[in-house]
Amino acid sequence: MTTHVIAATIVAFIAVCLALLLRRRSAALRHTILLAALLGFAVPTPWLNRAGDKLAACLASPQAPTFFGFESSYLKLPHFPSIGTLPAPNPPSHLVRNVLWTLWALVFALSLGTWLRRMLGSVPSVREPSSAEAEALLRAHASLDLRYAVRLCITTADRVPGALGVLRPCVVLPDQLSEQLSEAELHAVLAHELAHIARRDNLSAAVARVIVSAFWFHPLVWWIERRMLAEREAACDELVLAHGAEASDYISAILKVCRMPFADAHGYAGATGSNLPK
Repeated sequence: MTTHVIAATIVAFIAVCLALLLRRRSAALRHTILLAALLGFAVPTPWLNRAGDKLAACLASPQAPTFFGFESSYLKLPHFPSIGTLPAPNPPSHLVRNVLWTLWALVFALSLGTWLRRMLGSVPSVREPSSAEAEALLRAHASLDLRYAVRLCITTADRVPGALGVLRPCVVLPDQLSEQLSEAELHAVLAHELAHIARRDNLSAAVARVIVSAFWFHPLVWWIERRMLAEREAACDELVLAHGAEASDYISAILKVCRMPFADAHGYAGATGSNLPK
């Protein structure tokens, strides 16, 4: 296990460096590289195991030096135990191992359970979508050429727009938001959420969270997950703009959402700090 973690860490570090070097390429490519780096922790491959074994052998303590063809152990004086001394008791390794496994399981359950509670929570629907909202969803659906139906849920006004579900995807739109947006801006917002569904981002996010929860002791996997979130939002931006949305309408819609009193609206579409002009 240790050798696999060491080898996966080195592979993940190389993948992170590659993703940073490809910052001028598509965000979807960088997201794929980072996801593959995380999968290396969860899916050990034979070559990764062999690499870990070689690394462990290199990190092992070297053999005793030799002098004139004789090993240094032959030059050591014999050790005579003192009278009346008792051998030191063996450390309770099994107890320490059980404590460590219990600690790992508790943190794993806490991390994954907190995420599942937030993701699987019910989203209340306050009303049926209006004709304008339904038509905007259909236009955005057609522009991205999706092959399966997506439900539109109008929820309370304190929520941020989002995409939920994997098998039965749903776009969440807060009440009264469509009244603040133009037709093109509403199309841009819905297209962004449909882009998450088209890319199966909820599935990749779930896989990443399981891996991060299992390797909660590893700081690199946490960094990769946060980086994947930023690249995921940027990839949706690229997908929406590549399918006909105007950049001016797109950024105008994001700015309006960020200015409204929605929960977590400041992080909508990754529009935070210096990332907003990008």
